Amino acid sequence: MKVGLVSPAALASMLIAISSPCFAQKAAATPAAPARTSAQKTASTPAPPTRTGALKTSSPAVRPVQTGAAPFLFRTVPGWGAVPSELSIGPTHGGIAVDRAGNVYVASDNKAGIFVFAREGRLLRTMAPEFAGTHALLIHNENGTEYLYGVHLRRTRAFKMTLDGTPVMILPFPRKAGVYGPRGEGYLPSAIAVALDQSIFVADGYGSNLIHKYSPQGEYLRSFGGKGREEGKFLACIGLAIDSRGKKPLLLACDRDNRRLQYFDLDGNFVRVAVENLGRPSSLSFFGQCLAIAENEGRVTLLGKDNAVAASLGENPDQKEWGDFKLPRASWREGIFVAPHSLCWDPVTGSLYVQEWSMEGRVTKLEPVR
Repeated sequence: MKVGLVSPAALASMLIAISSPCFAQKAAATPAAPARTSAQKTASTPAPPTRTGALKTSSPAVRPVQTGAAPFLFRTVPGWGAVPSELSIGPTHGGIAVDRAGNVYVASDNKAGIFVFAREGRLLRTMAPEFAGTHALLIHNENGTEYLYGVHLRRTRAFKMTLDGTPVMILPFPRKAGVYGPRGEGYLPSAIAVALDQSIFVADGYGSNLIHKYSPQGEYLRSFGGKGREEGKFLACIGLAIDSRGKKPLLLACDRDNRRLQYFDLDGNFVRVAVENLGRPSSLSFFGQCLAIAENEGRVTLLGKDNAVAASLGENPDQKEWGDFKLPRASWREGIFVAPHSLCWDPVTGSLYVQEWSMEGRVTKLEPVR
């Protein structure tokens, strides 16, 4: 099987397959994630696909490893994103984004700031050291110009910048929300999303668990959500995305420690729970009808149309490793995730990049196999 750029026909095939009735769920039920080896409540949700067996592991020479199942079969690219010996990409606890040219932007807690790689994995540059400790990243196209949006957890602010790292807009804590101290005490932002009309959503997932909405110019508009276990509330909202697959766009939010995804309309009204029983979901990325979810408990899940389960990638069978920030590089296994924290599709090739919560810093590239 060949690995590399996905032809238009192949992409169409993937999207047709992912929306196939064979993955359909009952409309009245909330889709559930694939069953894990640990016990979790599944309520009355439809049974997910059974697992197909152990994933392949790499040889000492670190050969590519396949993960997933046709038509959602991927292969790792060992050594992707290598950096010079004087640099370290770790710790990684941030976001990842891909521009239309295929350049990959990786946020790091390292003092170098944001690392920029070519599609093949060559380091192009580092930039924006003043934004080291960025927790979330995305790229948004505005009238033909791409901008990086992000949440800078280290300095508790959100930002918009050009692709060369020049800040365009800084969003400090939302004073008008009336829930923080005079200097922003209690504000610990975690996630960001930008709608088609360029309105901005910022989640305070490590603080109040409110989501704050801003105008395209950065004017505070409203807040919604908050901390709790009931529907419409969160326990660590640390991932956001705009779901444009339906008749009208919706805000999709990772509710990490309630192990679910929740939908809101763009005015902040709760719509419904989208998916339950996930392994601490942390990040979301769309590719056509396909939604990829980074789960901190050692796997990536792909959902298709109507959020039906399509595949699991890199699932770690060792529960002791799930979410292990300090797991040393020597213990990593090719094609097996430990703590996926953020991810992003390449919109041209269909490759998927996964960044993990890792002291040493780990980014994996998965190429579609065809």
